[in-house]
Amino acid sequence: MTKVELIASIKADLVARGVNLTGPCGAFEITKRVAWALRGEGIGLVAKNAAQNGCDANGVRYAIDALMLRDGQTWDILVNGGGEERNGVPIPGTGNGPAWQVTGAAPRDSWRAPFPVDIPVPDPPKPDPPKPVVPDPVLLSGSDVERILAAQAADTERILAAIATLRQEAANVGKTLLPQLIEEFLKRPR
Repeated sequence: MTKVELIASIKADLVARGVNLTGPCGAFEITKRVAWALRGEGIGLVAKNAAQNGCDANGVRYAIDALMLRDGQTWDILVNGGGEERNGVPIPGTGNGPAWQVTGAAPRDSWRAPFPVDIPVPDPPKPDPPKPVVPDPVLLSGSDVERILAAQAADTERILAAIATLRQEAANVGKTLLPQLIEEFLKRPR
């Protein structure tokens, strides 16, 4: 999974759970979970000062849409973090587009360790469907094949004989019944 796909999946999970993602702290709902998910790669949160745009959590003000490594390398992970505002009020559904864009370097002392948050746990992989049972091939000897073919030929002979008998009986019925039917027909008054 790419980092952009990870961000999109975390956002989709939060939307599905009805978490408010508007405004600075709404964007930070996504950012802090992405940081926690990528903590094993050395990714951390970006600390801000009180005068800067951000969201307060655990007594610290954080960037709402950026992550960084300890060396200062920084990425913007949300396009239009928090969404647009009208008259100072966030407009739902207008921001937080998943991204992974290098933004340069932040001061190294801005790095903060991610803190535990709930993140979506991917579904366990589905087991492979059971393979169909294939019976062991039956090995036939030449005499077995000859016996089977002889039995098929005998069955065919019996079937053909039964058909011939039915035809003969039908013909015989026609020979005896037809004259009787004609005689009865002629006896009727017209």
